Amino acid sequence: MVVRLAVLVLTSCVVLTSARAQTPSEAARAEVTSNEVASDGVASDGVASNRGRVASDDALRLRLREVRLAHRVERRREGLWLLGWGLASAVGGTIVALARREDQAWLAAGVTTASFGAIDAVLALGLLDLGGARRRMILDDRSGVRTLPPDVREAELVGQLRSGQGFALNAGLDVFYMAAGALLFVLGRARNERAGWEEGAGLAMIGQGAFLFVFDLVAWARSNRRAEALRALR
Repeated sequence: MVVRLAVLVLTSCVVLTSARAQTPSEAARAEVTSNEVASDGVASDGVASNRGRVASDDALRLRLREVRLAHRVERRREGLWLLGWGLASAVGGTIVALARREDQAWLAAGVTTASFGAIDAVLALGLLDLGGARRRMILDDRSGVRTLPPDVREAELVGQLRSGQGFALNAGLDVFYMAAGALLFVLGRARNERAGWEEGAGLAMIGQGAFLFVFDLVAWARSNRRAEALRALR
């Protein structure tokens, strides 16, 4: 009986000692497992965040491409209007100048009209993207050297705002053309009762300035509208 009791006590001591010896190791393993789980959670959050950012950039890239292609179509339409007017003025003015070259007023009107028309036709080429370089750049989702969608959007926005400022400046010059033409007509009428070159040139300047004034105002408003469309993209 005493021997059995001694064996039981000894066995209990061995078990307790073994349990105490294993407890730090198990705690360490539990801590490592907890750290691994936490690391996995942080990594998962980072991957999810990156995926969300990539998806957002892809969506912005597609919307930006659609908007820029639509803007290109609008600019080409504006260029066609200016080109048509320029060619008509150049050809019509040349015909008038040749047909009525004996009359100073008609000759001056024809030459002035043809000169304005030739300049307008040349300026219109910049809006037409004849080589397709802008279209290729849009399809490549870049603007100059910028390739990230937010940077491309910002560059396009600045470009539209500057374009609008250019049209606004041109509208001011158009007013000057009309005023100069009116002054030239009045001076010519005061100088001579018969129609002279001043009156012909003055009337031609008024007509050309009036068309360009309307064109530049419309183009200015459209540039601002395109800028607002780009600003709304997120």
